[in-house]
Amino acid sequence: MVIEAYKLFKPSQLDVPYTFLSPADWQPREILENGIAKIFVAGPQNKANSFSASLMVRISTSSTETTEDTANSFIEKYHSAFKSKLLGMASGILLDNSAVELEVGYYLSLPLNSVNPIKTGIRERHIFFNHQGKSIELLYAAPEENYYDWLEAFRILVYTFASTKKTHNTTFKPLIPEATLREVDKNEGGESGEKSI
Repeated sequence: MVIEAYKLFKPSQLDVPYTFLSPADWQPREILENGIAKIFVAGPQNKANSFSASLMVRISTSSTETTEDTANSFIEKYHSAFKSKLLGMASGILLDNSAVELEVGYYLSLPLNSVNPIKTGIRERHIFFNHQGKSIELLYAAPEENYYDWLEAFRILVYTFASTKKTHNTTFKPLIPEATLREVDKNEGGESGEKSI
């Protein structure tokens, strides 16, 4: 699916010096929660209207953890919460800083609180890096059935993500091999009930 138009996001409510391009018809929201600035961009829903594709930028005060430690902590938390499976991991440079990109997959019973939920595959791609004292996470989430439809929107966000305070290199090369739920199920086997990918 081709996204025909993009618009430049500039924060109007949050005091964060970053801009990026996102699909023109997706809806951005600026959120400040527990000292963490979030720009959430809601996209289209799947056919069942149970899960929307989305982009997110999360900015917080940089911790003493390395980018690799942050990524590994995330993997452990997601596996514990969602029985998720790591589909790929890669490293690169973003805003002149080392970055880690990873992709995870898991199943949710959707719609939430429904009497007849359907197990729905969800895939997420995250990029973690530090920049000028800030810890930054770029995120794309979508139902498995639509994951590749909107993946280009995330790539555009990453390639255009920029600081308004400094000239920098925005090049980032995604290196994660692509896999689908079906391929992982076949290779890994799988048990009945909740699955991880």
